[in-house]
Amino acid sequence: MASIILSFQVIIEDYETKFRLHGPLFHRWIPDGEKDALILDTRFPHTMLKIWFERRGYVERGMIEFDSKRKEVDESIMEKQGVLEGGRLFGSLQIDEVTKEQFDALKQNKIGDEHYKELGTKFAKTIYEPISQFLDLLRIRYGQYWVRDIRKWDSSKESIGNYCELFFVKWSEDEGKSWNEFKPDNEPRSAIIYSSSIKEMKSFLSKEDWRNTPEILKNYHRSSVAERTLVRVHQYLDQGDFRHAIIEGATAVELATSEFFNMKLDSDSKIKDELNGFWGISVSGQLVAIGTTLGIPEQKLQDTIEVIKTRHKVVHEGLDPDAQIIQKIRTLLETTSMILGEPKFRFPSSNPGNMIQENEDWEKENG
Repeated sequence: MASIILSFQVIIEDYETKFRLHGPLFHRWIPDGEKDALILDTRFPHTMLKIWFERRGYVERGMIEFDSKRKEVDESIMEKQGVLEGGRLFGSLQIDEVTKEQFDALKQNKIGDEHYKELGTKFAKTIYEPISQFLDLLRIRYGQYWVRDIRKWDSSKESIGNYCELFFVKWSEDEGKSWNEFKPDNEPRSAIIYSSSIKEMKSFLSKEDWRNTPEILKNYHRSSVAERTLVRVHQYLDQGDFRHAIIEGATAVELATSEFFNMKLDSDSKIKDELNGFWGISVSGQLVAIGTTLGIPEQKLQDTIEVIKTRHKVVHEGLDPDAQIIQKIRTLLETTSMILGEPKFRFPSSNPGNMIQENEDWEKENG
């Protein structure tokens, strides 16, 4: 049995914040590379996972400015400076008891070999949970909401080689004295294209969408609470976080049914008070009343109600939902979007794969 070390980097910057922040923010100190590394529990035997941040930046006008390519942090200034940027997360995964077949595949650079891919899969499965938990701590308890989570590997959407590329993985057999590229395979980003992926691709912005935008904007009001909640449901579902998709989904339905009447009636409408009794019935009852009025198919309403009922089990009984709930959450998205009305919602995947087709083939798909 051999032992190897896999080095990696995690880009956790959130590019959507108003002011772009390079990773978490520290106070009067930044971890000094691997010597300040934390050891995380992987719960996988014969592995050791370390993570750290590096002191990157330079001094400008008496203060440290972040720069990922420079290592000119003055410690005397660092100790006085109130806010310092941590940058990307660095880490290493030591794997002991590597089989002879796996080690030979690495040494001989047998890209695509099953033993090589086994090591890649072990990397993906070992690092995900502890690093995601660590980033959750930074984002939620330490309030650094701009820190991005890492994506869980989905073998149906991308190869293990492409997943490892996201982390710039390298491997070493001599305790880090020398490093080699770690590339388990050369398969395309999405090795298998499902018919649903073709549908997802069509939900992205088209030339027609772009040209129709000015007309849509004439009647489009800024997003409501129900709409923003529905978007979060889509995000959680796309990221495989079924628990939060269910919890937010039930909330989205409740908000949408409330907004439905607010959109129909003026705020000073004299008959609005007549709805007070309506709000006393369950969310499922409100959904059925509005849904049947809009002509939403009964099966869609039933699936949506099942998600609402599952929320109670998730919140109060600790239910960990499985993948069977996915289609029902998708139905909830469709049902709620119908209640909220135009412009039509779309729910594309952030990782849909890709493909090339001739124009006539795309048109055929449209047909």
